[in-house]
Amino acid sequence: MPQNTVALPRLSMLTHEQCQVIHRASLEILRCTGVRVYHDGALALLRETDAAITDENLVRLPAGLVEWALKQAPSRIVLCKRGSSDVAAPLEGHRPEPAEGRTVNFGPGSDCPNYLDPRSGERRRFTTADAVDCLHVCDALPEIAFVMSMGIPSDGGASNVYRQQYALMLEHTTKPAVFVCDDRADCEAIAAMAAAAAGGME
Repeated sequence: MPQNTVALPRLSMLTHEQCQVIHRASLEILRCTGVRVYHDGALALLRETDAAITDENLVRLPAGLVEWALKQAPSRIVLCKRGSSDVAAPLEGHRPEPAEGRTVNFGPGSDCPNYLDPRSGERRRFTTADAVDCLHVCDALPEIAFVMSMGIPSDGGASNVYRQQYALMLEHTTKPAVFVCDDRADCEAIAAMAAAAAGGME
């Protein structure tokens, strides 16, 4: 397939020098004021460093530790199809590789209540079958890097609709799935589904 070259404009609100001023100020805040850390595992790790911990969880971080941590961040991140190493969506890290440059990934949207049926031309309520059709199309298109539900199926009942959407995405594509939820319970249920499909929470 031929590759199209597109000029990607970039809007910069701050210069590199202005970003550095903000970064230096944030290092000073972390060193002098500190930050409350409520995660026991994170506190245990910080106790093994030269961070100053007082009042049980007030952590003051030296600049060198923060700079070291920033350097540990990956220069490149990719989202792969579930169960494979096939890259679905490359994401630009803070040190992009020259060959990749800036990346733009495309995918569908979510939660349309209505559907324009491509077969009949009819505008009607979105159904589970429509969601499945749309997911199959997205799964087949190499230009689509991730999926979303595209619609709210009207035939699946009003309760747990976002869980139903995510279950359909898991069943009909291996591309990365972006989900919507109503509350924490939805989010936890969807995370459990994802973990079951992936073989674990990690």
